[in-house]
Amino acid sequence: MKRRSTEWHRTVYSLSLLYGFLSRMLPLKTWVLMGKCAGHLFYLLGFRHRRIALRNLRFAFGSDREEKEIRAIARKNFVQFAMIAHEWIRLRNLGTEELMELIYVEGKENLIAAKKKNQSIILLGAHFGNWEYAHIFYATTVNHLNFIVRAIDNPFLEKERVAHNQLAGVSEDTV
Repeated sequence: MKRRSTEWHRTVYSLSLLYGFLSRMLPLKTWVLMGKCAGHLFYLLGFRHRRIALRNLRFAFGSDREEKEIRAIARKNFVQFAMIAHEWIRLRNLGTEELMELIYVEGKENLIAAKKKNQSIILLGAHFGNWEYAHIFYATTVNHLNFIVRAIDNPFLEKERVAHNQLAGVSEDTV
């Protein structure tokens, strides 16, 4: 696979900084809607990634799902990923207290109860909601957190993501 140039990464990073600055001028609900639209656009224009997603879903579901349903699942996945990236661009500039006001966690009492039973807790998380902020929430409200993550392809964005996490008390190992 051909790697993108450092200049391309630098350009994308610079555009994300500008986009993040502009994001603060819009209401959050408008910003979220723009993220959803971006996901639909990426689904339509991201030929290679769409092809990979559809192939993987066909493999995973076999003949249990119709093609129409597989395409709908893929589209929703693109929207979810775009929403997470879009939210991260906007929310990375918020302070921890402001951010915590925007996060809703169902079942937090289960985490607290597990922590009382044993200091060490292993969390297995799926990609539901915005996982970029789920681990920050946990590290801020329950306990210091170490997690394993795949690095973002853009080294400039990855460096910022890691620094943002470290400020919130999250340690990570990248693979």
